[in-house]
Amino acid sequence: MSKKTLRRQSLPDLTIQECGGLEAIMEVAADNGLSITDDITPGTTLKCNAVVNKKNVDIYNANDLRPATGITQEEVNELTGDGEGVEFWGIEEDFEAQ
Repeated sequence: MSKKTLRRQSLPDLTIQECGGLEAIMEVAADNGLSITDDITPGTTLKCNAVVNKKNVDIYNANDLRPATGITQEEVNELTGDGEGVEFWGIEEDFEAQ
């Protein structure tokens, strides 16, 4: 089965939607010549042949659920102020505990 990706849809999102679980992510990535961490351009058609949990696939389809959790680094920077602040500091890198 082939499926077009949506805006902000990642490979894990599409794998869960079309295969019913992340157990199939390596097969989906390999079938499409991708790494599991690759960004996907919206509208890209991907092959998803491994269904690992049909019940989950049926739930996603019946409820028209289309997960789209992908976010670009630019969007992260907009939300976080370019990665500045205590939540981005590493102990003994940017921040020293005394």
